[in-house]
Amino acid sequence: MSFVIAERDEIVVALDWTDFDDDDQTTLVLNVITNHGRATPLLWKTVPKKGLKTRRNGYEDELLLRLREAVPVEVGLSATHIGDPARRDRLLLLVAFAEALLTLLGAASESLGFDRMLKVNTTKKRTHSLFRQGSFWYQAIPTMREDRLRDLMTAFENTVAQHAVFRGIFGAI
Repeated sequence: MSFVIAERDEIVVALDWTDFDDDDQTTLVLNVITNHGRATPLLWKTVPKKGLKTRRNGYEDELLLRLREAVPVEVGLSATHIGDPARRDRLLLLVAFAEALLTLLGAASESLGFDRMLKVNTTKKRTHSLFRQGSFWYQAIPTMREDRLRDLMTAFENTVAQHAVFRGIFGAI
């Protein structure tokens, strides 16, 4: 596991359940998500399907605990407890909005052809997700040329305006 995590300061993990119909088993896999969007298995556990409905969360917690024990604390896997459900919901809503806005920024940058600056010249297809492109360009804003920033912000404004949910939220601003 240390080979996969290597020198990273932080990791993103995903849990995935896979069923095997022929043998009445299912496997829970904990994957680390790589910078290029692929999933690399770190830990897994195969369990019988019988009784899974009542034990699913326990199996997931068990795998996360195994990860916690195997990964050095400095990687940034700290438990966060938010006691107030309303506050937690508001924070999760903010995270969802941030992810959506970064994805829309990526779409705006791609509409301007900025994606060609992020991919290999020999490929015609998208090599980075819209979210990843948006994250890149958001980080580049402080040092971006003024004309390029103006074009990006205009395209971003137009892209956001195309989505009713954001028109409703930002319309008053």
